[in-house]
Amino acid sequence: PPKEVGKDTLPFKDKYAKMMGGEEVSTTLPAKFDPAHYQVEMHGQRIIVTDRESRQAIELYRGTPDAAILERLIEERRRRERRNLILGLLGGGVALIVLVVLAAAIFSGGDKKRGTVRPRLNEKAYYEQLNRAVKAYDDGEDMSKVYAFIAKAEKLVGKRTYPTKHIQLKEIFRYRSELAGNPEEGLKWGQILDDVEKIKDEEFPDNVDAGRVKDFIKRVEEEARAEKLYWTRLEEARNNLGRYKPGEEENALRRLREIDAASMYYNEAQQMITKLAVDIANGLLRQIKEGMTLDNLKDVKEEDLEMRTVDVWIDIVDKMLKNTYFRNGEDKEALKDLKFMCETFRNTEQNKDEAVRLAREHLEKDEIVEAWNKVKYLENDTTDEARHLFVQGVKKDYERYLAELEARQKVQEAIDEVIKAYNTGKAEEALELIKKYKDEGLASDEWLTLQNKISRVIEVYKDAVAAEKINDVLLAKQKYENIIELEDSEANHYRQKAEAFLGEYDQTPPETYARKYIEKAKEMIRAGNYTGALDFADKADSLVNADPEEPKKPGNEIRIEINRLGNRMFMDAVHLHDGGGRGNVQKAIEILNEILDKHIYADDSEGNSTANACRSKREEWRRELRER
Repeated sequence: PPKEVGKDTLPFKDKYAKMMGGEEVSTTLPAKFDPAHYQVEMHGQRIIVTDRESRQAIELYRGTPDAAILERLIEERRRRERRNLILGLLGGGVALIVLVVLAAAIFSGGDKKRGTVRPRLNEKAYYEQLNRAVKAYDDGEDMSKVYAFIAKAEKLVGKRTYPTKHIQLKEIFRYRSELAGNPEEGLKWGQILDDVEKIKDEEFPDNVDAGRVKDFIKRVEEEARAEKLYWTRLEEARNNLGRYKPGEEENALRRLREIDAASMYYNEAQQMITKLAVDIANGLLRQIKEGMTLDNLKDVKEEDLEMRTVDVWIDIVDKMLKNTYFRNGEDKEALKDLKFMCETFRNTEQNKDEAVRLAREHLEKDEIVEAWNKVKYLENDTTDEARHLFVQGVKKDYERYLAELEARQKVQEAIDEVIKAYNTGKAEEALELIKKYKDEGLASDEWLTLQNKISRVIEVYKDAVAAEKINDVLLAKQKYENIIELEDSEANHYRQKAEAFLGEYDQTPPETYARKYIEKAKEMIRAGNYTGALDFADKADSLVNADPEEPKKPGNEIRIEINRLGNRMFMDAVHLHDGGGRGNVQKAIEILNEILDKHIYADDSEGNSTANACRSKREEWRRELRER
């Protein structure tokens, strides 16, 4: 806070005080700094204060603390007095030199803004103090400790008026603390939002850590917007309680119920909800009898009832009993007694009303057909307007029920048709039917699930058939097992195919399938696919040999044949090389590359002579070519 001043003080002018930040600014300044000596210009958030005598200008921002204002004004006056003193002592020429020296000292270094030189701000230290202030506030530290960090940040800013985030943060802390003690000061949520906007208007530097401040501002903004809305709704309910127009209470009740349980206004909102519920209940009662309230509810007599209103009585009592915010036990008992009296009165009336009563009971259980059967003979009876409207309503519900039933039946028939095509092996046709029925507007949640399953089963089935064609029995077995996992219906064509294959697989000696793999491997050798041939040789071994070291593997036949071919090609390469000539050496290397690239040897382990010999010779001959 600013230091105390003596008797040489004059009132701080109201207009200037408002410009400097509002009601929170001090109302006194030293006499020789009478605000009348200064001209004030407003430029958005910036304020330019000019000394009328010297025309010297200083720059401030809205919300600058009064201590900072005093310090700036005093410093400017002292600077001017020192300058005048030097000029007076040294005379014109020397004074000019001094002024030049002083100007150089003042204007050397720092950032320039509107003609005023300022040293650069240590942003890292500044935001570090702000981050610490936010952390202390979030941790529930004493506010003096929070403000101490803010004060350190403010000292780093010094006489400059930028940045001003410490000012807004301090205001936010203060407003939030005050609201925590007195939530009724709801207007301060708007003031918090104003300060949040000021901070957001200032850019955060990218090269320093301001994360905690950013997160805090985001949280405060979300909280302030929500709490401002909740407080406004609560104020509306308070001001309008007992004066709502018919139907407005329900809207107010709905808005109050939206107030979050974490809000500081939640408990009072619940109390207001209870009051509104009583208003609504009395309003409902007045629909039946003028002047009826919860207070005289238990005084209702049977002579107050009549057939044209008794159903309305019962409906309103039911609404009031279902209201969870209506908690008065005595009133609830009176409501239950009233309902019982209304039902007894109605049951003593003619059979038509009995039929209507029974229909209502069925409707409460969603038994539309039974309700219509009770009152359909009254379809053309107009002797009682209320009863006639009720019967017409039941008729509409019944017709709507029949239409929905017919629509559901059509959808079920369509689904049955799709499943029938799919189960008989016509999966593509089934998918076309799904598209057709969806385009026709037969909506069903089952279409997507059914479509995905059928598409997946078709895909796996095609893979299984393709594996069978190339005698890859192990891959086919895996695919057919996948089909059984996807489709659990034993009536399904694709599942039956899978079960038939797996049954035959279990009954066939593994040596039979192993021989088929060997034959397929030989075909691949003839086609030049040595890697594929070796893969089929491994599959043949896996069918008949549990022991990986078993020497009598059926795949050895393929490996020997491939090894022989590789050895023969290797010797061809050696003969070419030995024949001499650069061209022959190059061709020999190409043969070795072909052996290695096409895997024309059984195993690439370290013990494989063909592969290792090829690599060794290839490197030797390449080196030979480079040295020539």
